[in-house]
Amino acid sequence: MHRISLSLLLLALACSGEEGKDTTSPDADTDTDTDTDSDTDTDTDTDTDCVATITSVTPENEATLVPLDAVVEITFDAAVPANQVTVTTSVDGLVEVAANGMSATFTPDDPWPADSSVSVEIAACGDTESTTFDTLPPPVDVANVEGNTYAVSWDDVIITEPGNGPALKGLLPVDEILLHVTSVDGAGAAESIATLAVYDNDGVTLLPDCVLAVRETADFSLNPYYQFSGTLQIVINSSTGQAADVEDFELVGRVSADGSTIDNVNITGLVDTADFIPGADCNSFTMQVLLQPTCAPCTIAPTGQCMILDLGAPSAAVVPGYDLAATCPAP
Repeated sequence: MHRISLSLLLLALACSGEEGKDTTSPDADTDTDTDTDSDTDTDTDTDTDCVATITSVTPENEATLVPLDAVVEITFDAAVPANQVTVTTSVDGLVEVAANGMSATFTPDDPWPADSSVSVEIAACGDTESTTFDTLPPPVDVANVEGNTYAVSWDDVIITEPGNGPALKGLLPVDEILLHVTSVDGAGAAESIATLAVYDNDGVTLLPDCVLAVRETADFSLNPYYQFSGTLQIVINSSTGQAADVEDFELVGRVSADGSTIDNVNITGLVDTADFIPGADCNSFTMQVLLQPTCAPCTIAPTGQCMILDLGAPSAAVVPGYDLAATCPAP
């Protein structure tokens, strides 16, 4: 009986030692909630807002004679992220954005289609722009051009300026305008010679004016388009040999696929009318009645005003077996 009472006493003491100690949580939830808000997404996107607009595109809309390897160039008014520029066109290519984000380029993988109208759509930062341009025809083999002497028949020339074209044709003792292409380098620089010629009494033999022959490096970089520029002299009195300068002389045309002709020839320049009639300014009454010229500023006339020349011809054909360079060697 004593042993049982002692056990009960020890049990009672144990229970009384735990009295007042709450071992349960205020509610039944024993989870440890470390989520201070319900959003656990950590946003690491550091891209800045793209607010730029497209300020220019080259080639420009309606551009012509665009080279087949032309690169599309784009500029912006603010920096553009590299992944915000797209170019859509008929040819695959590479879009590259400049390191400062202010410009981009599109380089086609293959040449643009020749002699075609090409459309390009550009998008950047929600802004869009487009351009449509015409490409060059297929280039000709320069081997079919080098060494050729082409002749523009004066009879075939149509004069747009001055207004009285027939009077001008009658004043100039010319039978042919000769153009010789000596050589063409890889950049399209064409060493060339140009002068005027008349026929000998036999009506066949060409007699070029070698004294007035002009040697220039013409531009054939837009192959098949050829452009000769310089200051040419024309004889205006065959009996005295009197000549007149043609300032800003330019001959432009398209070389045919086989190189046998230069087609759609256009010739422009500026001439001092006083060379035709001494003292006759381009704007004078005499000259306006005689040739009906349009006048423009120039440097070769004492008055600073010259007559505009604008001539055209359907084509300039190769003179078979003729070599102007050999006939008129460099002095």
